[in-house]
Amino acid sequence: MPALLSELDAHGRQWVSLNRDALVHTPGVGPARMALAVEAVLAGPEASDERLTVIMGEMQAMGLPDDQQEAVAHFCGAFGMRAPSIADHYVKGAAALKAEWPTLPPAERAKRLGQLAAAELVAVGVPAPTSIDVEPIEDGG
Repeated sequence: MPALLSELDAHGRQWVSLNRDALVHTPGVGPARMALAVEAVLAGPEASDERLTVIMGEMQAMGLPDDQQEAVAHFCGAFGMRAPSIADHYVKGAAALKAEWPTLPPAERAKRLGQLAAAELVAVGVPAPTSIDVEPIEDGG
């Protein structure tokens, strides 16, 4: 996937856009995979969060291998905290709290989510927080 993205990107967005239909029917490359690569090149490294979310959903729906999803996401500017592996790790950690959630006090819930977020910050090279403070939210907001 990285080579395909590089090759398409070398032609430029305008060329890719003008040749989109023909590219999707390139022999030897699955149409869904090529359509995704074309979309990624058109989105470029400054893809909006919304567009990146759509692209990520399409990759997951088509069962694209994780390493190729990472390559597309990185090409579209999803690195650091936007990287799929980081978001996935946080979501899995939050899902693991599901069984305990009903018995945890609100402050402990917030603290646990803060710890998960802190771990993801460390994973992308941000120094670990020195503390995770939880302030109560007043009733109604």
